[in-house]
Amino acid sequence: MKKIILILMMSMFLISLVSAETSFYVQKETNYTVKFSCENNGGMCSASATCNITINYPNSTTLIDNQATTNSNNGYFYYNLTSSQTTPSGEYSSRASCIDGSLNAATNFVYEVNPSGIRPSDQKTTSISRGIYFTLVIAILFFIAFLFSNQKIMVKWTYFSLFFMFFIITLNILFVGLQTEVVNTKIERFFDGFTAISWYIFWFAAGVLIIMWIFTFLQTWLYKKNLQNLKRFGGEMV
Repeated sequence: MKKIILILMMSMFLISLVSAETSFYVQKETNYTVKFSCENNGGMCSASATCNITINYPNSTTLIDNQATTNSNNGYFYYNLTSSQTTPSGEYSSRASCIDGSLNAATNFVYEVNPSGIRPSDQKTTSISRGIYFTLVIAILFFIAFLFSNQKIMVKWTYFSLFFMFFIITLNILFVGLQTEVVNTKIERFFDGFTAISWYIFWFAAGVLIIMWIFTFLQTWLYKKNLQNLKRFGGEMV
């Protein structure tokens, strides 16, 4: 129980270090269209303007090197990124250099790539925390039922299985939330690997529970069937 409380406290204090200048958020390993506006001398660029874009990875190496973008003819330009260009997670610094006749301008912006493509927020963290508390309370109730129940062994172990399954769900919600918040690739891979393994454990526990109840049902059905046969042929239970 102390470990569970410690994990929950860590989830409350772990926050994302996101730059205040982040312009938009991109879901990791997906195709995405980077769109930006072009302004020269206080006005929007014309349909004849050209803009080239340079994008750097979070480690400052070059992803896109001064490549031409597409003019939308309304002052906006766009550049299409493939799924291989939206990994790893982190902040990507960008610079768009534009020429419109005799006018030159440059725009700098930063965007973030993360697993969900959603801006980290207090509201999102609060929602995740509520989900953790809800499933954790259910897990604790099943564990208490397992400890103090005087029912048959089958029912007691059902309580324990349900406790274990809800505890796994709690950990998954926690680690999925943390995985979305962090931008460190190694930590993200750890959370991702743990989440995958824990889901296998969850379905294994669910399968054991289902098999256990099927076996119990068959055993009860066979017992009742034997009783009926004994009554039919005038036999007696020993």
